[in-house]
Amino acid sequence: MSLADRDSEERKPRPANGEGSGDRGEGAVRPTPVRAVMGTSDTPKVEPELPRRTLELEDEKRWIVRAEGATRSGTAPDSGASLLLLTFAAEEEPDRRLHEVLAVASSLDELTWAELKELFARSRPYREPEEDS
Repeated sequence: MSLADRDSEERKPRPANGEGSGDRGEGAVRPTPVRAVMGTSDTPKVEPELPRRTLELEDEKRWIVRAEGATRSGTAPDSGASLLLLTFAAEEEPDRRLHEVLAVASSLDELTWAELKELFARSRPYREPEEDS
């Protein structure tokens, strides 16, 4: 097949009903759409349990520390440093995040108690993520 034949072959319009495309031949069964087997969106979304630790400060207040997200800084040739977003919630209200801080770490387990206390001291008030418009 010449280059001109191949170009004209590629420009042929496809049937509007989706038939006759690909190598399926006449009467071939079309694949099942993914949405058809995924179920409905009414099913409750189960959030995975976030890694967490309890931190007790000198004033005897206890905080729940959670690793909310992780990424790496840098570019492809230099993968850079691992970054971890930590949030702090009072033990009495574990689902209410009050402080947040970005740490240079790849997991919560690699941070010492002293580092967690220092990170808490540097943390800022927690802000809810902004919704995309």
